[in-house]
Amino acid sequence: MIKLISNKNVDIRIESIKILGVNEEREIKRRPTLIQEVNKSTLYVFEDDGYNLELRIDENDGISVLGAGILTSSQKLGIEPLEIKISIKPLPEKTLVLTNLNFLGKTYETAMRYYNMKVLGVEKGVPPPENISLPSQHAPLDVIQHYGSVPAWLYPIHVDDIGKIPSFTVMILSRIREYYFAALGLADNSVTYFHPGTCIKPYTGFEEDTLRFTWLAALGLKNNPYELIERLFEQASLRLNFKLRVHKEKPKNFSGLGWCSWNALGLRDLTSKNVLSVVRDLIVRGIRLSYVIIDDGWQAEKEEELRIPGYAPIKLRVLEDLEPNSEKFEGGFSTLVRELKNLGIRHVGLWHTLNLHWGGFSERVANELNVATIKSLIQPGCALSPSFSEYFRAYKNLYSKLNKEGFSFVKVDNQWIIEPLYLGVENAGSVAKKAQNALQEASVESGLEILNCMSMTPSCLFNYWRSNVVRASIDYVPFWRSGAKLHNYLCLYNSLLVSQIAYPDYDMFITYDEASLLHLIFRILSGGPIYITDREADKTNFVLLRKILLPDGDVVKPEEPALPTLDILFKNPYMEPVLLKAFTKVGKHFVIGVGNVYRHGGVVKDNVSLAFTKYRIPRGDYLVYRVLTNERFLVDSPDERVEIELDELEADVLVFTRIEDGLGVVGLRDYLLPPYPIRIKNETSVETRAPGTLIYYKDGDIIEISLREGVLHEL
Repeated sequence: MIKLISNKNVDIRIESIKILGVNEEREIKRRPTLIQEVNKSTLYVFEDDGYNLELRIDENDGISVLGAGILTSSQKLGIEPLEIKISIKPLPEKTLVLTNLNFLGKTYETAMRYYNMKVLGVEKGVPPPENISLPSQHAPLDVIQHYGSVPAWLYPIHVDDIGKIPSFTVMILSRIREYYFAALGLADNSVTYFHPGTCIKPYTGFEEDTLRFTWLAALGLKNNPYELIERLFEQASLRLNFKLRVHKEKPKNFSGLGWCSWNALGLRDLTSKNVLSVVRDLIVRGIRLSYVIIDDGWQAEKEEELRIPGYAPIKLRVLEDLEPNSEKFEGGFSTLVRELKNLGIRHVGLWHTLNLHWGGFSERVANELNVATIKSLIQPGCALSPSFSEYFRAYKNLYSKLNKEGFSFVKVDNQWIIEPLYLGVENAGSVAKKAQNALQEASVESGLEILNCMSMTPSCLFNYWRSNVVRASIDYVPFWRSGAKLHNYLCLYNSLLVSQIAYPDYDMFITYDEASLLHLIFRILSGGPIYITDREADKTNFVLLRKILLPDGDVVKPEEPALPTLDILFKNPYMEPVLLKAFTKVGKHFVIGVGNVYRHGGVVKDNVSLAFTKYRIPRGDYLVYRVLTNERFLVDSPDERVEIELDELEADVLVFTRIEDGLGVVGLRDYLLPPYPIRIKNETSVETRAPGTLIYYKDGDIIEISLREGVLHEL
């Protein structure tokens, strides 16, 4: 019907268009009555006695951005007012999708109930299954079922048939012969997802007479998948309410190591006394913490019942007061923050949800914040009126209070809720913009940074024009072996999308978890925040933490978030016996992290190569240093494959250092990222930010030498 992208080998077109009214569907069979082309932007107008539809396609170097608007319609439009089916020829050979379909939600609920209590010393409930399988095909889901499943997270799914992608897919990446195809569902004046049959459907959540023009999707075709994804987001950012990660200010609060109260104390044990006790014990034992997150559980609240016709009643917690529970926090927040800073903590953050609390808030809180409210179908407490001014006033007043109490940042949870919160009241795409604009502008005015959580939906991601840290997967679950494997697999593949918009947050972890090394390595490579949730300081793995902490409290980190290597893009390391492999760089050094997350356990043998990264690798000899085993070997080409063998839950880091003029400096072997603590000056001298053992290659020899912090050493 209408060309989207094509070259001599691949053709991608719009196959059909349907207008979805409240009472009937209407397929558009007429040709457009008007076609206008201006500067690679084409406008198609379809007119009939029952509708007037505009379709716009902007093309730029292999990328097409698709938008639509329904100017008139003879009937009320449904909450998903449009369906556009895409045709791809030839069909892709392999496809990876990132979907909001919450197919692992029930499994994770079981795991959290069991293991979160186990951390607190309570054996309760049934443990979740191990070695769970990840199906590649899922039954279609309607929008009401979808929002009832709490679809806050992205999940990677590998499929062979692109026509059988799951409902509510946000990103598609396919291989078609020597090309790669990618597509993104966008959020503008609607929230758009891909569905089975490669159908594009915008969601508005509101029955309207018209559909305001809205950008629906970005689609592209290129030879390099990493470049393709970058270009897709670049073109989308020119049209939507977000900025790319690389164009935003780097977060200031998360350069060091943090501690979070969630798994350590949960709801039951979160008190100012317990927070101070754990933090003090960690510091006394030699761990330099930079920030602390006071997570859920601080509130003065009550449970209220929510009744939705056709569903069982559920109880949700409603915020009763802006002050913390006085029985848990004697002296309020100001006293706790002051005492934490007296211990040397630089930054303290506080948790709340986008809608202030899981079940909303009371009239008393509304009066404290001086805001107008409405009742929502999906929460028993009050909801903010869906306007920018009410959201901004709420956040500004709250953040002004938190700023005076000494907080440096907020963790804003449950952000996905904005899509169904105003069902039947307001356009979901429009209200998401208002809420996110208000949240970020209030944070700017108050000087608080935002740690975003439960926000891996288009309505959140495509409105982050300032926010620059986003959770990369569903929660970390302590001590769950399958959970450790799944967590790092999910985070790494989700980073293909998340890292374009913000630094991926791999969530907290416990250092005495069996899989702590795996967790720490992939968190370090993420470039995002690193924070622990240890409860028992006498069990804390200090040896492991010292591999990432510099004397000044800084944490080692790469230049950019790690991504899955090319050879595993269309493989599933959890389901298949291949290693999870992530690449990034530190200065001129190339880094590949590896981990064994195979569900069946046992040893996995695989190989790594710089040829499977996105970088243009200079030719020549390289010294390869395997950090955990302290192995070193030379390769005479960056394309050479290095064999790796890891047992279940094992992980390692490989650093590739190019040898130039007979010299190659790896870094300090004491750290998981050896190049990070060193500075090479005048090409022949090294200064370090920490004491340790320097490894370098010179004229055929691999040399180790002990160095003191800040001392210049001639090589």
